[in-house]
Amino acid sequence: MFKESEGQKEKIFRDKIVIAIDGMPGSGKTTHLTQFCREFGNENIIILPQSKDVTKEEREEITFHEDFEKLDRWFLDQEIERTKLVNKYFNKGFSVLIDRPYISILGYCYARAKYRNKLDEYHKFFRMFKEEYLEKMYPIDMLIILKTDPLKSIKRRERKFQQSADKLWFNSNFLTHLGSFYEDQLAQLKFIKTTTNIDTSNSSANDLYESLKSLIKETLK
Repeated sequence: MFKESEGQKEKIFRDKIVIAIDGMPGSGKTTHLTQFCREFGNENIIILPQSKDVTKEEREEITFHEDFEKLDRWFLDQEIERTKLVNKYFNKGFSVLIDRPYISILGYCYARAKYRNKLDEYHKFFRMFKEEYLEKMYPIDMLIILKTDPLKSIKRRERKFQQSADKLWFNSNFLTHLGSFYEDQLAQLKFIKTTTNIDTSNSSANDLYESLKSLIKETLK
């Protein structure tokens, strides 16, 4: 869990900007944000962890009844709560880094619909998102997408398979559709100001962290 730091150094980053880190599972989002938090924990930056998931039992019931709108709304409602936190920290003069922003929900819904060969489900979801949720969401000034090959994504996370509530995250076809969302669909979302892509497939952990750190620091200056 990321925590608001108790001490304050002289502020070296400018105030009130939201940077969101999203992308393929296993690409290093949470790992490197944790490292960034340790290194810059006393600056005027807050890092918000990804929203909690439903329980495995709840997920199984929703999947069995194909009540996907209930699941999607649950995740979007979690993001509304994160918007309240963003506003809270903005008022205190903090910039915010967000692990898996609401964009990840759009990506998940798109990939799930493509995997089920029911793209109309995504179109229905997206209309609902724009009409009921978009205006309530936190702004994203910079969206950083970490990419990796679907098979490498699965390999990096294989020890988590048994504990996962949603096995789609370990399906290569689903992950291919998710990658397609970040590659093709994301550019059509006009409410994101700036997007930067980083391919992590052949990067060492250290090189990736240094690239991500440099990009975040440059954006916050």
